[in-house]
Amino acid sequence: MATDDKQRLDIFECLPIEKIEDLVIWKRPNVSWAGLVKKIEKRTDYCCSSYPVCSFNSKPNFMKAHSVPKTLVCHDMKGGYLDDRWVNGSENSDEYKFLLWSCIDIFVYFSHKFITIPPLCWINAGHTHGVKVLGTIITEGSEGAKLWDRMAASRTMIREFAFRLTLICDHYGFDGYLINIENTISKEAMAALFYGLDLLIKNVKTLSPDKIFIWYDAVNFPSGELKWQNKLNNLNRKFFDMCDGIFLNYGWSEEDLIATVEESGSRKTDVYVGVDVFGRGCFGGGGFTTCEAMEVIRKHGLSAAIFAPGWAYEKCGEDEIADNRDFMFWELLNKYVYCYGPAQLPFKSSFCRGFGLKKYKEGKVVKDHSWYNLSDMNHLPALLSGIHEVEESSCFMYYQNDAYNGGGCLLVKPQKKEDIGKHSDRLFFCDFYLQYHRKIHIKIASKPLLTVSDPTTLFDLILSIIDHVDCDDHSEETVIRKLCLPVISNIKPEDGPDKWVISDFIFEIGCAHIVRVDCRLISDKTPILIGYFSVSSEEADLSRIISVPIDLTKYSEETCSAVNVSNVLCGEE
Repeated sequence: MATDDKQRLDIFECLPIEKIEDLVIWKRPNVSWAGLVKKIEKRTDYCCSSYPVCSFNSKPNFMKAHSVPKTLVCHDMKGGYLDDRWVNGSENSDEYKFLLWSCIDIFVYFSHKFITIPPLCWINAGHTHGVKVLGTIITEGSEGAKLWDRMAASRTMIREFAFRLTLICDHYGFDGYLINIENTISKEAMAALFYGLDLLIKNVKTLSPDKIFIWYDAVNFPSGELKWQNKLNNLNRKFFDMCDGIFLNYGWSEEDLIATVEESGSRKTDVYVGVDVFGRGCFGGGGFTTCEAMEVIRKHGLSAAIFAPGWAYEKCGEDEIADNRDFMFWELLNKYVYCYGPAQLPFKSSFCRGFGLKKYKEGKVVKDHSWYNLSDMNHLPALLSGIHEVEESSCFMYYQNDAYNGGGCLLVKPQKKEDIGKHSDRLFFCDFYLQYHRKIHIKIASKPLLTVSDPTTLFDLILSIIDHVDCDDHSEETVIRKLCLPVISNIKPEDGPDKWVISDFIFEIGCAHIVRVDCRLISDKTPILIGYFSVSSEEADLSRIISVPIDLTKYSEETCSAVNVSNVLCGEE
């Protein structure tokens, strides 16, 4: 292919490198989609395990990130590079997508091509949520064995291998590689493999120490035999020691995990135990019983590598909805993952999932057809149900028939009368730090799904706050105070269905961390759409403080819903 053609494709299309001959001559394109890659966002350095999302008084179990096992998701959807490869997206809103970013640590884009470069949209979706996105280096079968023999015969080739892969990782802004060598390695090639990997890892980490390398459990050392161990032992330990982690094969038993824990020592959470969602020789059988494998993995405090969750789409029957199957799959795993959140101000989200039936800007339709581009994904809440009908559940779900920006919004569903004041939906788990003498500015766009005849409070926005003196603790004794911001609707029937309520809250809370944002409906009459939420910190100007939040700390669960909010001012546009 001519150089001009390659540059043209690098503007519009994300592609892998299929041959060593193409790799060793690779150069940075003059024009590239790499300039559109988002920097990885900061996320909370602590997390919380599963807990009752919908109880107003539920208290998260804070844990330091380094103290809990991690979760890696390995893509592998029909070979990869489908409509996700297009830089500007496509019109196929049914294309595969992943939404539970807040509950994973690493995302690997996988294909069976020699060098898998993650497409732009996957890098951006991961980085939006503070998740590292890896490419893949893979060699397989007899062709893979021949390739390593060629590199063993040429130090120049192995140096170019390491050098070009370093440039590619740096140029496209992804966060490292999964190294998957699934072929026998001769004695001579084993030395070349170690030399090349050592050079690659050192080069990449010199440029960016935060980039990571994960080794896949396949080739044995020192024999070079292709034999999956399904545990950490002396046959794959040398590769583990070189890398930031190991991805164990799927055919493990609980005894293998016990042996792995003993072998790994202080690096237990760097072992990612493989789970094949297709169930090929996998503990628990995969599919909707993947949770059985996850339960055993977490029992031993090990990290997990979930391979091919696109199963929910690939095995979707004609009478099923793929997105619903995907929600159901992840809902079964909720108790085995750890939730992180945004920790960088300013922060904003329109809850766009990177696709939609239409595209909206400030409540107006700007694209009247379906679309797909995960680069447009905003930071999403974790652990939404998303599969229940309005009458059956009182939790958040995604709503795609309206939006403020992007392709959808959140639907907050009516509660039973007896639950009013006791039920809240977590919008975000977060860590937004506010210093003294600075005000907080919160903006939210919402609307009732049904017409409201008179101005009324639609819902309360609840902020859970830890004062700075307690912020390094996050223990069971940590004092969390709650502030209430009533969101009031002034929509009139004549305003029409496109009208959104834009509410501004500007106030001071002192030196503190906002660690959770909840929504609490105060009526059982109408569902509410939430289309936008933002938080920023500004220099305090008391003349611009237009809202006085209600401190709910002094109210009991039984009385907090009856707080008189008539003296609370809400700025609306």
